[in-house]
Amino acid sequence: MSNLVKQRPDAKGNMVACETWENGTLLCETIDPKTGEVFPITIKTQRIAPGETDTWYFEIKGMRGCGRWSSKKPRTLEIMQYNGGEQAWQHIDMGASVAYKGITGGIFEIGFSDIIQQMWAAFIYELVEKKPLSTFASCVTPDEVAYSHRLLTAALESHKNKTTVEI
Repeated sequence: MSNLVKQRPDAKGNMVACETWENGTLLCETIDPKTGEVFPITIKTQRIAPGETDTWYFEIKGMRGCGRWSSKKPRTLEIMQYNGGEQAWQHIDMGASVAYKGITGGIFEIGFSDIIQQMWAAFIYELVEKKPLSTFASCVTPDEVAYSHRLLTAALESHKNKTTVEI
C-alpha cells in the first residue's frame, strides 16, 4: 500500500491531511467454485501511474490461455491460447457490441454517452425484471460491494500490522 500524497487542497485552497491510498497490490488466494482448488489472484490498483489517464486494465493468466484488455485501447482484446506449441499473443480488433441497443452502430466508436446509457439501461432492466439481462450485462450487487469493502479493509489491516488477513 502506498500513501504518496499526504496533503491535498480543500475547497478553500487550504492544505489538509489526505488519507487516500494511491497505490496498492493485493496478493490473495481464492477458490475455484468448480473444482474447489485454491489459486492465487493479484489485484493492483494505481491511482498514481505516470503515463496513464484513468486507465483500467485486466489481465488473466491461466495454464492453457491468457487474456488482457486496457481502456487505453478499448477495441483491442489480446488473447493467447497454449496447447504445447509456440506461445503467441493474438490481437483481436473488436467492434462495438453493447447489451442494450442504442443509436451508435457497431462500426462506430463508443463514447461516454453510450456507456452511461448502457449503465442506466442495465439498472432499469434489473429494477423491472428483477434479474440481469446476462452475466456480463449486470449491475454490481450489494453483496459484491460489501465484499469489496471487506477485501480493501483487510488490505489496510494487513499493511498496518504486516500480517496476513483472512476474509
